[in-house]
Amino acid sequence: MLDRGSAIRIVLLEPAGGEGSNRWYRLIAAGSSGNDIRQLFERSAVTLVRMLRTRVGSLSLPRTLPRSHFRPLTDEELASLLGNPGSAR
Repeated sequence: MLDRGSAIRIVLLEPAGGEGSNRWYRLIAAGSSGNDIRQLFERSAVTLVRMLRTRVGSLSLPRTLPRSHFRPLTDEELASLLGNPGSAR
C-alpha cells in the first residue's frame, strides 16, 4: 500500500540491460502514476534516477516525442483510448 492509499498492480518487471549501478528495467504497472512508481522503488531501497513512460494504455509513445510535448491523436488512437476500438469519429 502506498501513501495515497492505492495499490500498484505490477504486470511485468524484468531486467532490460545495463551494468554495475546503471541498470535498466522494463516495468508494466496498472493503475499507477509516476509518483507511485518512484515510491515503490524508494521503499525497495533502490535509487531511481530516470523513468521513461513509453505507453499509456494501448497508446505507445514514440521515443522521438520530447518530454512535455504532444502530438495529435489519430481517430483510431482516440477511439482505442476511449474504449471504442474500431469506431473512429
